[in-house]
Amino acid sequence: MEFVLNENNDVISIKTAQKKKEYKCIDPLCGIPVIFCNGEIRNPYFKHKRLCCCTCYNKSIWNQGESDRHLNAKYKLFEMLKNNDFITIKQPRKCINCFVDMSQIIKINTTGYKPHLEFSYNPTNKSKKVDVALNNDITTIGFEICHTHKTSKTNRADIVEWYEFNADSINLNDNNEILQCERLYNESNYKCSNCVNKEIEMEKQRIINIDNIYKFNNNLVLDELLNIEKQKQDKILELEKIEKEKNEKMKLDELNKYQKQIDEENKIKQDIILEEERRIKNEERIKNHKKELKLERKRIKELVKLTGEKLKEDNIELIIDYLQLCNDPRCSYENLEKYNLLEYFNML
Repeated sequence: MEFVLNENNDVISIKTAQKKKEYKCIDPLCGIPVIFCNGEIRNPYFKHKRLCCCTCYNKSIWNQGESDRHLNAKYKLFEMLKNNDFITIKQPRKCINCFVDMSQIIKINTTGYKPHLEFSYNPTNKSKKVDVALNNDITTIGFEICHTHKTSKTNRADIVEWYEFNADSINLNDNNEILQCERLYNESNYKCSNCVNKEIEMEKQRIINIDNIYKFNNNLVLDELLNIEKQKQDKILELEKIEKEKNEKMKLDELNKYQKQIDEENKIKQDIILEEERRIKNEERIKNHKKELKLERKRIKELVKLTGEKLKEDNIELIIDYLQLCNDPRCSYENLEKYNLLEYFNML
């Protein structure tokens, strides 16, 4: 037994115990007074004042199967927190890239905190306890002791700040040396400054590359937009040209159509004029022809009156010419032979 309780129920280590002080067994199922023995032959120890069935570090209801190493480490850590203004913790860690040592020293100030054993940190679930704790009205710092099994992180999710130590590292710590921490609440993957700088440079280069790619793509897009705009302008110009040609063609067609109408009208007018001139000429010709016929008829009648005989050959020809001139279908030698000249002219 390395730890006992004093008259104020404070945990006292065998290293800080004093002779002639009253102590009692730390086992809540026992509680029998104990005597601190510190002679010249044997190492310091505690013994019960009378025989009892106290199992203390045996697997009982009180220690719930915790080993001697685990219990000793737990009480020793409690004494360290109680008797020191601060404890120093070394957190071993390595760079996840180059595996260089990145261990850091953490100092925990115990001033203003009260140490507790088997502290229940969850008011709604009293079964959730931490081996040792520093607590005040504001926050709780938990400490777990592991000997064979590490503590599950899910069981410590309610504690803002907690640390885990190996039982042997505490048991072998005699002069309040730096405690070797196995795990802590903000455990994560660490990177050394060289790796971080390399990653920063790589990230900068990646950003530069992305920026160059963006600029290149932006230039491509800009060129494409300019090309599209040029094609658009060319298309607009082409459409305007087509529209202009179409309008000009429509105007030309209108002009041609109008000119054609004018030409047709002029032609009609010319034809009317020519027809009118032709009619006038025909009328004059007919008028002159009638005069000639009238004169010729008069002459022939005079010839008939003078001769009363059958016309000679030349007179017959003259009559035929006259009949042909009049477009008379009866003008032929056969018809002239049927009639004498007087009868023929009577037929006219």
